[in-house]
Amino acid sequence: MSQFPSSPNYEDIPELLKSFSKVQTERLRFRPLEISDQQNLFAIMSDPEVSKYNRWDVHQSISQSEEYIQAALDLYAQGQYLEWAVCQADNQLIGFFGIVWWMPDYASVELGFSLNRAYWNRGLISEALTALIHWGFSEMKINRFEAQCEINNVPSQRVLEKLGWSCEGTLRERVYFKESFRNMKLYSLLKTDYQNSDFWQLQHSL
Repeated sequence: MSQFPSSPNYEDIPELLKSFSKVQTERLRFRPLEISDQQNLFAIMSDPEVSKYNRWDVHQSISQSEEYIQAALDLYAQGQYLEWAVCQADNQLIGFFGIVWWMPDYASVELGFSLNRAYWNRGLISEALTALIHWGFSEMKINRFEAQCEINNVPSQRVLEKLGWSCEGTLRERVYFKESFRNMKLYSLLKTDYQNSDFWQLQHSL
């Protein structure tokens, strides 16, 4: 099997993923999820407007949010730092995002993200994704990012398009959640796309 020549060594992946917590932006900090995040996470995952186009069901109790965090902690214990809290300077969780899947040998990864509705329309998720994308291209040696948006999830589609992602088409009835098959738009961002964008130039001018 042909392997991307710059892919990281598998034994180095846990520490590599964990190191993302050192990344900061002007307004945001990133860290692993913690049990103490349960109340703030519940505020997100109990909101029907946030859940509407996501595959997880609306949380009915804070214990569900605690179970979600515990599942992430169990993965952290195995070296799989695939999900991060998005925080402001006070270290309080306002959103979360991370890796749905990563194939190091093919230098490809899929991202997912959610943000507390009280913080929508402030450019925060764009800021967070820009940091993760830049780090992914430079540190994870990613060549291709992917994201899937439910076809009616126009706000998330706009976020990706604003960041220069390309819509490659619609995956018909790609997934089943909330009692129906859903059409999903497939978005991608290649490293060459990013290097030719204003975001790359901005990062390298800092």
